[in-house]
Amino acid sequence: MKEEIISNIATPLRLEELYRANPSEFAAGFDEAYEHIKEQPIAEFWRARLKFGSISEEKEEEPDVSVVPAGQAEKKFNLTFTVIAALLAGTVIKIPNMLGIHFENYIPYNIAFFVLPLLCIYYLIKNKVQVKNIAIFSVVAACSVLFMNLIPWDLKSDTRMLSSLHFAFIMWAFLGLAFISFDMKALVKKMHFLQRNGDVLMLTGIILICGMFLTGLTQGLFQAIGLKLPESAFENIAIYGISASPIVANYMIESSPRIINKVTPFISKIFTPLILILMTVFIIALTFFAKDPFTSRQELIVFNVLLAVNLAVIVFSFSNDPADRSRKSSFQNKVLIILSGEALLINLIALCAIVYRLFAFGISPNRVAVAGVNVLMFINLIFIAAKLLGYVREKQDTEAVHKSMVMMLPWYSVWAVITAFIFPFIFRFK
Repeated sequence: MKEEIISNIATPLRLEELYRANPSEFAAGFDEAYEHIKEQPIAEFWRARLKFGSISEEKEEEPDVSVVPAGQAEKKFNLTFTVIAALLAGTVIKIPNMLGIHFENYIPYNIAFFVLPLLCIYYLIKNKVQVKNIAIFSVVAACSVLFMNLIPWDLKSDTRMLSSLHFAFIMWAFLGLAFISFDMKALVKKMHFLQRNGDVLMLTGIILICGMFLTGLTQGLFQAIGLKLPESAFENIAIYGISASPIVANYMIESSPRIINKVTPFISKIFTPLILILMTVFIIALTFFAKDPFTSRQELIVFNVLLAVNLAVIVFSFSNDPADRSRKSSFQNKVLIILSGEALLINLIALCAIVYRLFAFGISPNRVAVAGVNVLMFINLIFIAAKLLGYVREKQDTEAVHKSMVMMLPWYSVWAVITAFIFPFIFRFK
């Protein structure tokens, strides 16, 4: 998209076609291209247009009749697939109950296979991905399900839970590949996918809050007239509602991307400084009041959760509001630099603690898995912090920062495959 915008900067009609084909991708591509076209007067026009959303939401008076049927067909497909996928996700969760089978920890061990594969299928169909790529996804997904449910695991197996968590990442990686049509070189699409994850997560939270409110209101109304709904009804509502919420959120964003595109930059500007305050307070508390992370397993878990959240916030915040990214020394960008620095500090402490625990308490699947993830995050954060610093000092462009944010994704995926498929054999499924 970046190259398309640069080469067509003197062709307004082509720019309009690119924008209408994919507004979000155009905005991200414009962000990358801005440094090369900022001397052109039309560049300032598009910058203002993308920032303030000047495109009317109303239909054109004379729509192109040749395009309308395709748009209607896509909307019909989106809605139909969403309804089917939402029902299927909840039904898969209830399979043991429906068949009268007692399956201990069925949900946590199979959490990777309830929603993510369905979203993968959606983008595989929507983007008309090649058959060979569909076959690869199908084989990996099927092998993953069989691996998790047919292997004779030990009771309360650590490797089984590790495999479950890492299969979720593998399914997420396939979702990303389907989203970008398996185009591994598409930097803009990769950043768009990471941004989409934040958008879906945010909208899912809103849907769940609304669902809880509606469920509570329903229960209260029926109790007011002396009727008590069966507990199974609320159980089904919870199962189908929770599993369907990310699918519905994705549908809403696909149908009306401009709505969430206006909300997320605003939320990001508020939420990112709050995360910085939280991280700063945490480091101060860690210095004076915390337990020893070298011996406290719970504290080490908190460290890693904070690191993952911090990394996600940095990527999500930078990927939003591309029109504002031209102000390289903005307050938001400086906050991101400080956040990445604090994350590096916590990551370094966590790495030292993990190495100590490996030598003091011996090798275990959990310790080795966490050590690998922390090494990858540490490398990732070093590159992100360096590129962000160069960006604010106007020595790096947006594309360099984006590359630092996605460069480790293949390595995360490789480590997830090793942990999910190989660790159980190394540690004998214990």
